[in-house]
Amino acid sequence: MNSSQHTPRSRTRITSPKAAFAVLERHARIAVAIASLILVVATLAFLFLPRQYDSTTRMLVRVGRESMRPDPTATLGPTIGVTQTRKSELNTEATILRSLDLLQKVAADLEKDPDAQQRIVSALERKLKIQVEEESNVITVQYRAGDPTDAQKTLSSLIDEFLVARVESRSTPKSTAFFEHRVGDVATRIEALRADLRKQLDGIGAQSLDEHKRALLARQQSLETALAEAEAGISISRARLDRIDASMKGLAEMQVLEETDGPNPSRDEIEKQLWTLRLQFENSRATYHLDTPVMKDLAARIARGEETLARLQAPRQLVRRGINANRQRLELDRISERTTLAGLEAKKTSSATELERTERQIAALNTHEGEIVELTSRVRLLESERDRYLAALEQARADVAMNEERISNIAIIQEPTLPRAPAGPPRAWILIVGVVLALSSGLGSAFLADFFDPTLQIPSDVVNRVGVHVLAALPKHRCLRAPISRKLEPGDEVTLTNELRREFGFVVGHLLASDKKTTVVSVTSPVDKTGTSTVAFHLAIRLAAAGVGSVLLVDASDSLTNLTRSLGRKPTKTPQAVTHNLHLLPRWIENCDATTLMSAIEEHAASANYVIVDIGSTTTSGPALEIARRSDQTLFVLSPRADVAIAQRNLRILETHGVKILGSVLNCQELRIGAQP
Repeated sequence: MNSSQHTPRSRTRITSPKAAFAVLERHARIAVAIASLILVVATLAFLFLPRQYDSTTRMLVRVGRESMRPDPTATLGPTIGVTQTRKSELNTEATILRSLDLLQKVAADLEKDPDAQQRIVSALERKLKIQVEEESNVITVQYRAGDPTDAQKTLSSLIDEFLVARVESRSTPKSTAFFEHRVGDVATRIEALRADLRKQLDGIGAQSLDEHKRALLARQQSLETALAEAEAGISISRARLDRIDASMKGLAEMQVLEETDGPNPSRDEIEKQLWTLRLQFENSRATYHLDTPVMKDLAARIARGEETLARLQAPRQLVRRGINANRQRLELDRISERTTLAGLEAKKTSSATELERTERQIAALNTHEGEIVELTSRVRLLESERDRYLAALEQARADVAMNEERISNIAIIQEPTLPRAPAGPPRAWILIVGVVLALSSGLGSAFLADFFDPTLQIPSDVVNRVGVHVLAALPKHRCLRAPISRKLEPGDEVTLTNELRREFGFVVGHLLASDKKTTVVSVTSPVDKTGTSTVAFHLAIRLAAAGVGSVLLVDASDSLTNLTRSLGRKPTKTPQAVTHNLHLLPRWIENCDATTLMSAIEEHAASANYVIVDIGSTTTSGPALEIARRSDQTLFVLSPRADVAIAQRNLRILETHGVKILGSVLNCQELRIGAQP
């Protein structure tokens, strides 16, 4: 067997109703005691707990000035957005109702004695119930007391003090005087700054800086525009004069007004003379030769006449002259344009002069603008500050007036009630809870006691905590603890109960697996009084009854309650018949060594198929360990009284000496040898 199996392990879980009932049976006393105690306490509470009465009032928290606006002193400087939900507001009111200062004021109103006041405060802290109704703006306040009148009176005093305390908590002391002082101080500073500002404005000849500056800038812009327009007009006017002068250069002062055709007396006279000369030439031609002087003279005269006639126009032209209208119009335009040019030049000169003066004024304004702007800004800031203080002052005065009249958003929709019937304690529930708690506590205590039980009560305890397999378990049971009515005599029959036959049947089954002619099985335990003799006897009875052959039961124990004494036999060195197929080899000598015992066992074992040796405890008997080592199998007997550490140590000693452990038997009963149920 592995030594690691000997380490303690946790108790096995309860996995069946049978195991649970076994636990309850083992710890029935504890379960019944605890359940009885709880039932007694519940009964006493049912009979003697004093009656309690609840007085209830309800308040409606409306949306009012307390919800919509902050305190005046909180709005003077920079502020941040704070979102307050209705739930938080209702919780705030509930917190004020629970405040210790408020409870102490209520106690002072009800009692004058300090000790009585302290008791009232303690009772209010314990019995005052404040509930914010879901999905509503209603707060329910309930107070429980032993007397209905006291409950109503206490709750009424609490509500009155709450309304007063709420007004005090929502107001800021001396805020009105503070704001009045601040308004006066800021007004004085504004007047001083305004005087300085007036002095600066008078220095630049202005009533208002912004208006004066706007006027100067507008004037400057207008003058610059006028100057630019004048310069442009001058340029245009001069260009027009140049064009007029150019146009007048080709025009005379006088011009032909009318030309007509008429008779030309000179031409007519020359034509007559020419006709006359031509006639003379033709007449002389018949007389004279062309080369004659007369003819040449006539020809020359005719040529000169024709020449003169050619130079003269045939009709006479009559011409009427007068003043040139175009030149006259151009001269008038030139005079007008020169007048316009002179006006534009005068306008330019005046605009330039006025613009220069305006720029000087703007420069002077810019020199003092910084100081004026600073003074104006300071005045505006102080005026804004004064306005805030004035608004806060009005709000503070209104708050003081409303607080004095106790005007708030709290409305009492139900006055404190005078209870008629007791509200507690719930007597029926006390009994029901007492019974349920008694049952659950009894069951729980049984399982808890089983969990912390250091003894070995069930086979799983042996397997998990000692580390050895369990072949048989003899539980505590009424039918297995019947007293002995007589001692066994030779030839008597012993009948085992069904439970004993079943449990020892598992051991017999393991022994039948041996192919030896004679199988020696030693029965041992870690300590005395664990029932090794009882187990050895019942195992021998079960083997004999199974018909597997002859069984020899050997008493090798040093215990005072060994087999020899229990069966009332005399110590002899020869086996004595007990029942059919069962013989007993008594303990014939005290303090016998292992060699002598084994020699006697081997001497009589030849006639038996199975030898069951009761060697008692291996820690108190010297030869027991040697006999166990020389046996074919060893049965380890444990009882609930066995110490787990001693059992583990004894088991390791057996394994160290080469003892073959068949298994273990858990003996939880106090069955005597030969007892008949």
